[in-house]
Amino acid sequence: MGSLADAAIKFAADLVSPEDLPDIAAAALVDGLDSPALRELAGLPRHEVREVRDLFAEALRELNIPIPLPDDRVPLARLIASQIVTGKVSPIEGARAIWWRCCSYMERSAEWEAWSFFVGAASEWDDYPPARDELATLIKKEAALQLREPQDQEVLAR
Repeated sequence: MGSLADAAIKFAADLVSPEDLPDIAAAALVDGLDSPALRELAGLPRHEVREVRDLFAEALRELNIPIPLPDDRVPLARLIASQIVTGKVSPIEGARAIWWRCCSYMERSAEWEAWSFFVGAASEWDDYPPARDELATLIKKEAALQLREPQDQEVLAR
């Protein structure tokens, strides 16, 4: 279910092309997920843009996969952080993605402080190239920290 949940997060942030939704649905079926809307979506032509978006949302509801609100970028930031930790994206690519795709939505929210490290790290990367190896390590560590549950972070802060 991970890839469909990831697609839901990207869908909410408008980072998934509607033309890709039938392929995402087909992959989810292959992975063992099933719902009437998911099956219908997997069989639709890629050009049926309006219908695929509605069917994707319906399939997620049928499978009890939450769709974040468009302005809630914490799920996307956590997804990118997990990609940094697993090496799917480089530390600087991930830090920039969190900055550009997430932090601008968080500036006036409680989440800003927790994620603002990535803004500074990406800026420092560009401003001071000799520190890049150290910054890459720090970005990975911060990404791992952001993936901990909030109660774990409170214990670490004590």
